[in-house]
Amino acid sequence: MKKHHLGVLVASAVLAIVAAFWASSVREPVVPENISGTPLLPGLSESVNDVSGLRLVGAGNETFATLTRGEKTWNLTEKSGYRANVADVRELLFKLSQAKLLEEKTSNPAYYSRLGVQSVDAADAAGVRVELEGVSVPAIIVGNWENAREAVYVRRADEATSWLVSGVISISKDTLQWLDRQALDVNPGRIAEVEIAHPDGETVLISKSAFGQANFDVENIPAGRELKRESIANDMASVVENLRADDVLSLANSGFADLKTTRVSYRAFDGFVVHADVATKDDQYYAHFSAATNAEVAARYQPTPEAAEADAVADAADLGPVAGPAPATEPDLGAVAEEAAALNTHYAEWVYVLPKSKYDQMSRRMDDLLNESS
Repeated sequence: MKKHHLGVLVASAVLAIVAAFWASSVREPVVPENISGTPLLPGLSESVNDVSGLRLVGAGNETFATLTRGEKTWNLTEKSGYRANVADVRELLFKLSQAKLLEEKTSNPAYYSRLGVQSVDAADAAGVRVELEGVSVPAIIVGNWENAREAVYVRRADEATSWLVSGVISISKDTLQWLDRQALDVNPGRIAEVEIAHPDGETVLISKSAFGQANFDVENIPAGRELKRESIANDMASVVENLRADDVLSLANSGFADLKTTRVSYRAFDGFVVHADVATKDDQYYAHFSAATNAEVAARYQPTPEAAEADAVADAADLGPVAGPAPATEPDLGAVAEEAAALNTHYAEWVYVLPKSKYDQMSRRMDDLLNESS
């Protein structure tokens, strides 16, 4: 037999042995009857509400999210303890509590990287180490998905054996994804007025004369100028609905106090007011929020006694005539005062980094709303 033929046979045999070993050590399921279907983290489903903290660690042993349970919400240590994305925290805990072992996989460290379950001490580690506080369960390393079976490879960090586990346990390595980025959420239909006071003295004021008016009126339009379109100012009020920040900074460490700010006031028909002090520096856009009440605005939009009487008559058309005109009343600011106080407690210590498109709406000038002068 020629030497090169012998070499080919030897190489083929070696490849066959390697393939067989890989198949037996990683791919072929080992499913002992007393193991398959048991929880990945025994006891967690019964004690999941006792979890007091989560630590998520990526490649190079770098912690990218430390989540702690507070009295009312979860907090993110990496963002000075700001409120965490509670929905994502709860989803992760639920999936971990429900995860079941499906198949035993490799116990050979040489093959961990193929499943993404190697130690996160490695600079190129693909998985995430999950540590839970407040419960007696081991840390785990969550590796790659197996999409066809909606499963994931996992290894308990203190064990050699790796597993295919039920459930698509997805863990973002982006710290900001664990942050609650909703900065403000006010129904724009509630807004009666928006006033933008620029530091150079220019003021832009838009308003509605009554609740339900379709478009905002722009006050003090210069002679000879016209709005670009009737609805041009509506976006200035809509910005307060589900306003999401790109980031959140501690006010004390942000340097925000040194910036020149524009004051934006959103005044609601019921007297609720949100103030936004906005500023920009180095292509970043910042806002600090506070809340208040305004009895004058609330009173201005109170229905007159005649209008209140007409509404009462219309509502009670089948119940007979209404006895006498409705008395004039002072607006009740109790509920909105509580709302403002709660928001002030939340906003006091924080500065929000906004998308440019949102900042642009919060810093409009009159020329932005009008056609070019002829």
